[in-house]
Amino acid sequence: CSCTRSFPTDRPLYTDGDKLLADLRARTASAKSLRALLRVDAYTSEGRFKVKEILLVERPARLHVATLSPMDSPLSVLVSNGERFALYDQKEQKFFKGPSTPDNIAKLLPVWLSGDEVVGLVFGEPPWGGCFTRGAARLFIDRDKARYRVECDAPPGRGWQRDVYEIDPRTLAVLETGRLRADGSLGHRIRFSDHALVLGVLVPKRIQYENKSKEVDILMKVVEAELNEKFEPGTFELDAPRGIPTVEVK
Repeated sequence: CSCTRSFPTDRPLYTDGDKLLADLRARTASAKSLRALLRVDAYTSEGRFKVKEILLVERPARLHVATLSPMDSPLSVLVSNGERFALYDQKEQKFFKGPSTPDNIAKLLPVWLSGDEVVGLVFGEPPWGGCFTRGAARLFIDRDKARYRVECDAPPGRGWQRDVYEIDPRTLAVLETGRLRADGSLGHRIRFSDHALVLGVLVPKRIQYENKSKEVDILMKVVEAELNEKFEPGTFELDAPRGIPTVEVK
């Protein structure tokens, strides 16, 4: 989508943060699943890597991620059914399984988000934190950037202070989000851009995730996307190949 630097004049401005977020969520409500081919360019503490990945997601929190070789054969595969995850690393000849936590998902997709947050990410939905408690969303109008800005305090005990979202007033696409810690430092920043309509849903073709504490800056470019595909049974399950040792992780 094209992001303008002026607010639309053909509709009233939002004045209620809860209403804005409700309309934003309704924008992607019809998106139930997605198959995408990604080109990933990542800087991590271990260096830079560029790979192609096949990503299959299904609401609420089911994932299937396959890293591809230059010949498009799978090198590593991670799946999660929302509660349990499994990862086969062909290079290391190891099979990992355990709970579907952000740390475990990040073993292949280094974004340190929960399964449902990763699913939402590819639909252009940021991690929402505590935004959907009634009255929690504080709405500001940033006329310099021509964007809405919404701030939400974190639920108690979550380890961060608040989430900040910047939203395109014309399309209601989230353009950027940041998670702030209690000391004011940035936990993560996510940027969404190059939006395109897929079966009537505006999805981002570029997603950038930055987390300085994890030493990660990753850009995911969506090359191809198919929305609302019905996946085969077992898509989000994975068994250890014969002869490969299983490592149980927490």
